[in-house]
Amino acid sequence: RSASLDDGYLTFDKPRIHYRTGTSVLYTPGSARMRGNLQASALSMVLLLVVYLTVLNGDFRWVHWWIMWVIMAVGAWMMFRATANHWTAAGASWVQWRSSWVDTYKLTRIRFSADGYSRVLRLKDAHGNEIQSFKISEIQRNPDLWDLVYNGILHSVASGNCDIDAKTRHILKIPYELGPRPTRSERTRGRRRRG
Repeated sequence: RSASLDDGYLTFDKPRIHYRTGTSVLYTPGSARMRGNLQASALSMVLLLVVYLTVLNGDFRWVHWWIMWVIMAVGAWMMFRATANHWTAAGASWVQWRSSWVDTYKLTRIRFSADGYSRVLRLKDAHGNEIQSFKISEIQRNPDLWDLVYNGILHSVASGNCDIDAKTRHILKIPYELGPRPTRSERTRGRRRRG
């Protein structure tokens, strides 16, 4: 694996990773299973379009329509391009998700939410950097990466400068003893009983 330093960025083959002096870099591409599923979906969509056009016309005359080839090529390219953009990198005090990064030891806001079927964290640091949709399942697949991120989260919460709600504390298993103690309403907001 080759690495080079240019313009303050450490480059590993393709992805550009923000360079932080004195920190080790852990890098993980998106899961091969996820990429395989998305690529199979792209191929399936193209095949469905071929079948639809053939049934609609009753023959293969659509093959001579250049616009159909453009639509299929652009659609397939967009799907394949989307699969190449899922990767994560982390150092001792930072994490990068795709092109966004935060300083994990200076987080000012941590929120948990659902993004479709995925459970995600929304992170913001003291410098104004944000990660809007940090998939918990993706980062936890690599225990070393998760350790770096989780240690930074714990440090930020313990410093008292991090806004974290009760639901996020519960999901991440962060003890209430760390950092400022939430008020009664904050402690129960995420755990109200339905009924």
